[in-house]
Amino acid sequence: MWESQDDPKNLFDLLSTAFLLIDRNQNCAGMNAAAETLTGYSSRELQGRSLREILLPGRLGNVSASHDKSLLEHPHLIDHELKGEAVFRHKNGTPLPVTFRACPFQDRSQIVSGTLLEVHALDFNEPQATLRKRSERLQALASASLAITAAASLEELLTSVTKAAQEIVGVHQATVGFLRNNSWSSLIAVNLMSDKYKEWKDFKASPHGSGIYTMIGEANKPIRMTQAELEAHPRWRGFGQYASAHPPMRGWLAAPLVWKDDRILGLIQLSDKTDGSEFDAEDEAVIVQLSQLASVAIERVQAEEQQRLLINELNHRVKNTLATVQSIAAHTLRNTHIPRTVHEAFLGRLISLAQSHNVLTRENWEGAELTSVIEEAIKAYRGGSPERLHVRGPKVRVSPRMVLSLSMALYELATNAAKYGALSNDSGEVEIVWVLRSPSPDGEERQLLLSWRERGGPPVKPPTHKGFGSRLIERGLGAELGGKAQISYDPTGVSCEVILPIE
Repeated sequence: MWESQDDPKNLFDLLSTAFLLIDRNQNCAGMNAAAETLTGYSSRELQGRSLREILLPGRLGNVSASHDKSLLEHPHLIDHELKGEAVFRHKNGTPLPVTFRACPFQDRSQIVSGTLLEVHALDFNEPQATLRKRSERLQALASASLAITAAASLEELLTSVTKAAQEIVGVHQATVGFLRNNSWSSLIAVNLMSDKYKEWKDFKASPHGSGIYTMIGEANKPIRMTQAELEAHPRWRGFGQYASAHPPMRGWLAAPLVWKDDRILGLIQLSDKTDGSEFDAEDEAVIVQLSQLASVAIERVQAEEQQRLLINELNHRVKNTLATVQSIAAHTLRNTHIPRTVHEAFLGRLISLAQSHNVLTRENWEGAELTSVIEEAIKAYRGGSPERLHVRGPKVRVSPRMVLSLSMALYELATNAAKYGALSNDSGEVEIVWVLRSPSPDGEERQLLLSWRERGGPPVKPPTHKGFGSRLIERGLGAELGGKAQISYDPTGVSCEVILPIE
């Protein structure tokens, strides 16, 4: 299930907060490294086991059984979150009192596929105010990790990290910068300042690469200074040429953003805590975790940006290639004795293939909505009577492979209907309907059931042999996609029933 959001486990493993992913059947579907440390179990050991197996009944200290039940009575949260306390059973058998927060977990299709369970160990010997503050920070850090994971662009990602740093630590100044082209002078930075520094909110001077901030790149580790230490440091020059325009600072906390090979890619830096205190070790721990989350996310966003460039180039080349093939085919067939019907059928199939590529191009080859695929495949046959083609079914995204096969199959069915079937007269109609079902007991597997049904056309006679269209449908939708496709030639109209696994 982690893979349903571009494998966020890679990011969650960087957090000190324990997370468990619970599926729709209340079984453990995954856990991060902190959860393994907390419970004593490995992810593999708890995989598929019921949450009830690691929850203890009864009471321990101030944690009562009623809280255990509140968690177990809501196995599949849809639109709200649940907070409470519970007692887990450590692998060694000892009770483990915890606070928890459970919230819905959505896959890439925005479907709630499980529950994300955030867990914090309770220490009854630690002051409640300290525990509460730490718990609130960890919860905010977990929420920030979800926003960072979901960021679609570098700017959105940097803004999410900056807001999280400013709010979680509580500072008047927060900056997150990314070194484009490995140069301080080309730093892309997001600056956030409270109203205390409102007159400097538009400050955007480019760094010159010799200030104290460059120590982060040299040390490649977090740096924390009081105001006295900052002013006494030999690298501190009071902002140099920017002294008159730069906002003042009170204390400094910074952490590097690094590539996998430990090269510096940017930094997070904070100044002036809102409560007036100096930065402490817990502040530093929060920033280090945020920098780790941001580093992984930046690499992902950069890789996706490169992928988009490559896909756009590929789309351009494929489109040009298909246009060239169509042109070559048209000129070649024009000077042959091949029947006009064969000529038109061949070019029509090339056009159908090109149209399915157009659908995928709009979606960056990540699949497409089934309704869009169907409408694109049959739009040439709607003509002046769109009410003759009825399309209905639930919203569902299908894979690129399914887009191509379904487009070609629907084109063949529509072409046949226009020549011989329900669309060959003025009164026939076609109904395209689909539903989703889960044939497996656990509900994890999903199938698409799609039917094409014609009515009101000329009487149908079964063909004496299978043509190209029939073979394409049976092979493309059946064998190639691991499903089934069956065409029936009932006298009242052709029908085609398709069953396909949703990838």
